[in-house]
Amino acid sequence: MSLSSRALCSLADLKGELSITSNSEDTRLERLIEAATSAIESYCARTEGFHYEAAREDMVRGYGSPIMHSPKTPIVSIGSIVWDPDDSNETVTSTLYAIDNARQGRIYREGGWAWTAADRTYLVSTVLPGTEQRLYQITYACGYVTQNQANLDNTLTRNLPHALEDACIQMAGMRYRWSPADPALASEKLGSWAASYNRSGDGGGLVPASVAGVLDSYKRLVTA
Repeated sequence: MSLSSRALCSLADLKGELSITSNSEDTRLERLIEAATSAIESYCARTEGFHYEAAREDMVRGYGSPIMHSPKTPIVSIGSIVWDPDDSNETVTSTLYAIDNARQGRIYREGGWAWTAADRTYLVSTVLPGTEQRLYQITYACGYVTQNQANLDNTLTRNLPHALEDACIQMAGMRYRWSPADPALASEKLGSWAASYNRSGDGGGLVPASVAGVLDSYKRLVTA
């Protein structure tokens, strides 16, 4: 197998950490990297992954405030924002908004983003919170360039935070070294490998305590 663009560390980095020089276990090591990456994404509530995407499209809700949040972060650049592409198909003028905080995915518009909640009319029109529709389409570049992406495309420069890369190396390395006597591992699943560690309050026990503290600052706190 070959590593996906989502993989948070390279095969060479994991082999260097484990002092492995042969290629006989490459398939197993790549599987461990993918499993560790998935666990980190789950723990950080990053279902979109951390990897770089040059032209991602997302439909986003509006809440009537000056701030809109992109589903994936960090934002690198914004190609366009279109209001109701299935009906109005109105492109928002790019000079009317700006990236307010790239890492948090905050897009600022002084005039505010339309509240996309449904209306209920009974004597007077009432907007219903919680019924917001995804009526803004954002086309944007986002995410971090992983080492694997940089290896495959020399126009890209790796900028994935080393903390995320190291967390993936540690987790994959722990699984590689694991033995039944390891007190940190509570359970194991064979086939599409999954591990559960002895740690409470970690969103399912997928991440060991030694790594969780590092990952906490990368948790996704806002959903669009």
